[in-house]
Amino acid sequence: EIVANESEGSSPGVSAGEMLRDKWQLSGIAHRGDSSVLVLRDRVEHTFRRINDDTDLDGWLVQDLGHDYVVFAQYGEEVRFALNENVGY
Repeated sequence: EIVANESEGSSPGVSAGEMLRDKWQLSGIAHRGDSSVLVLRDRVEHTFRRINDDTDLDGWLVQDLGHDYVVFAQYGEEVRFALNENVGY
């Protein structure tokens, strides 16, 4: 398990995956042919980010993708996001 460094301003023992889930919410997925575009909301800055399915999100790569979910992976850790999960978080 990857654990964030305390000097980065995070709590000790919080995994990188938990930090990713705390920061981002999956707000939309658009499929076009063989590619997809993901829309994610930054919970901290209250902004949106659009990425292609072959683009990384804070160093995390898309491992798996469906019409209502995405799985990001980094260094053997996986994080699953469901579409509009925890809205209002």
